[in-house]
Amino acid sequence: MLVNISRSRILLALALAIETAVFLGYFSIRAGLASHYVELNTLGGFEKAVRLEPSNDRNWYSLGRYLQNNLENRDLERAISAYLKALEINPRSAETWLELASAYESKADINAAQKTFIEARRIYPASGDVSWKYENFLLRQNENVKGFLEIHRAVEADPGRALEAFLVCRHVERDLEVILDRALPPFPIAY
Repeated sequence: MLVNISRSRILLALALAIETAVFLGYFSIRAGLASHYVELNTLGGFEKAVRLEPSNDRNWYSLGRYLQNNLENRDLERAISAYLKALEINPRSAETWLELASAYESKADINAAQKTFIEARRIYPASGDVSWKYENFLLRQNENVKGFLEIHRAVEADPGRALEAFLVCRHVERDLEVILDRALPPFPIAY
């Protein structure tokens, strides 16, 4: 038996299919263009990417990194703003928290940097990378006891860092017993 479908229903279904295709195509092209602009690795490219895809935290993160690390035209204020925008979109990105902390430290806002490092550690407490970067910050601030605790955490999470951790500790502490007791976990692989 043939189903009798009216011409108006067919046209409606066709119109909905075309509208859906145009809608999806627009967003796909926009996302593709934003990705292309990020790959250019230029200020203009990153700015176009965030205009095209303002809800993509990675675009804001990339803009912040560029502004922070551009040796010719560094702009820490804009970098911080870009990181904060990225964190509004994705507050669970430890990587963005770490870069924001680094930007604050570069700007000599030590209190904001420390709070931001602590937030990164709260977000990702098992990360050896977070502990490692926070430890380096603490040692630069001459907070060796706290720094050694973070080194301990970093080496626990990633025993492959033990030699590097030991060498870093030797720059701030000459007593090997202190380093072995406080900074390195008692894992055979770490030794």
